[in-house]
Amino acid sequence: MFPPMMRVLPLVVLAGCSTDPTKSAPADSTPPDSGAPTGICLPSAPAIGTCDAGPVDRNSLIPGPGQAGHDAELAEKARRMDRVFHAFHTRNTGLNTELNLVDDDGTARALIQQWVDEDDGWDFEGWSGVPVTDVVASWAKVAGAYGGVGLAADAYRYGALRDEGGDCDEVAIARQQLLDGLDGMHLAVAITGVEGVIARGFASTDNPGHYATIETVPLFDDAGNPLPEEKNNGTWRADNSGLYPGHVWEDSCSRDMLVGWAAGFGAAWEVIRNDPDIPAEHKTRLADDAAAIATTLSTVQETGYDLEIMDADGRRTYHGLLHENSVDRYYIPDVENGQNALMALGIVGALAAAAEDSTALDHLQDVLVTDRQLGRIARDAAYLVDLGPGSNFSGYNMGFLGGWLAQRYVCDETARDDVALGVVDGMYARPGEDRQPIEQSQALYHLVAAQSAGRSSVFDATGASDTAAIDATLTVLTEFSPAPYFPEVRINCDEDEITAGVCTAIDGTTLHLLGDVGWNDTLISEEPVPMAIRPASNYHWRSNPYQVNGDPGSTTFLSGVDFRFVYWMGRYTAR
Repeated sequence: MFPPMMRVLPLVVLAGCSTDPTKSAPADSTPPDSGAPTGICLPSAPAIGTCDAGPVDRNSLIPGPGQAGHDAELAEKARRMDRVFHAFHTRNTGLNTELNLVDDDGTARALIQQWVDEDDGWDFEGWSGVPVTDVVASWAKVAGAYGGVGLAADAYRYGALRDEGGDCDEVAIARQQLLDGLDGMHLAVAITGVEGVIARGFASTDNPGHYATIETVPLFDDAGNPLPEEKNNGTWRADNSGLYPGHVWEDSCSRDMLVGWAAGFGAAWEVIRNDPDIPAEHKTRLADDAAAIATTLSTVQETGYDLEIMDADGRRTYHGLLHENSVDRYYIPDVENGQNALMALGIVGALAAAAEDSTALDHLQDVLVTDRQLGRIARDAAYLVDLGPGSNFSGYNMGFLGGWLAQRYVCDETARDDVALGVVDGMYARPGEDRQPIEQSQALYHLVAAQSAGRSSVFDATGASDTAAIDATLTVLTEFSPAPYFPEVRINCDEDEITAGVCTAIDGTTLHLLGDVGWNDTLISEEPVPMAIRPASNYHWRSNPYQVNGDPGSTTFLSGVDFRFVYWMGRYTAR
């Protein structure tokens, strides 16, 4: 890891782009196809690879098979995670869904573990002769924050395998899984029945579990008034499109859900845009959905503000403010919210790129970047996410993910430079401050910091390239629980140690306890807990890395979507 408060040297050089058609693009960028709207740029866009032609050295952040430093063991760990993910977690949705195993004597766990260890294929039922529904008791919902990044992982995986010249059968499997995921993301838009609205989440009623019999609430009462009377953070609705009778959806898409969906839009667009093996209807549908959501975000609503996430009942969602002059659910005109600026640039940038829509691109550049200077606000105020021991790591996750998207899809070089400074100096390693993400073993934070450090126009380009952030990313992924991810109760500190204020964790690490002062009164330590002994999480990059104990429940079966997103993002993204 980096020494504390060290200025990071360049690690990654990303393609630049220009919104001025008279300016030539940098040598390492790929210009858009002829006729595409001005402002489109493909970050480090690769030539489309040919399967079975590899291994090809793509000089990616996480080395592939044809690249020096490739970790074959880590790649196999990722493949096992992919196999489990698609055998169980995407059933009837195509996207990441949490689930619970049957409550038995451990037979279900043992059978899944045996399949992962002894087989090399993708068909659990074909190998075992046991229906998935005999080992899984219930599936939960698809949630945008995790469904979107799961789709992004599938897009990056397909793109990496394809462009590395991977095995043709593996590439074909990855392509079909991506297409299934694209169908799922389109469902999240179409099921709302209102153009420009995306669900917070959705669920298949054909999957066993709570959602098979859930009671839904109409959008409106008989008098046309929206229901429920007071807007909340998610109400379950019946299909509003007439196209998906086997699904229900949750309204009130929030900021954290939308930035996850945006990651899916952006990654899918990058990977499939010029791919002749992806059906044209999938590309057109992706662009249409992205354009509609971007139009909604660019519309000035009754409040006098844009960047509001709107719902199918005509109301703003409960946590639907992305405007830079808002905090949580309230407008404060004199406040400049750096986190919202990061997210707004990243979300609108990804959607505008995927839409390839001139109106959306103009709103991004002319209004958000030039007039309102969201890049500068991100640079100057991203630090507001740091609340010390009480920090909410969902905020960090949104900030780093917004920073990643903004630097890939916003074409204005000054804005990208500002975002890079906001990520590194404002969030990752604030000068003179402790408890910074640089020390927290959060792989997403490390990888985005590496991307940000590659802005050679911001950071000193002299001297050797420092690979510490990439090394830190790989260390976390190596320590991440392997597939199948059956989380266990994690007790690093017992009651006597908690009373004493210091404990010896299960790996021998000494932890000095601060008490129940973390977000939501979580017991946390002064030191970050190493990933290998950290309590389980359905998404580690938004969980508290200082939390010492946790109990996920005896039947929980996690997807590892957080691992998959970072690993394949790194494998696909060129330096």
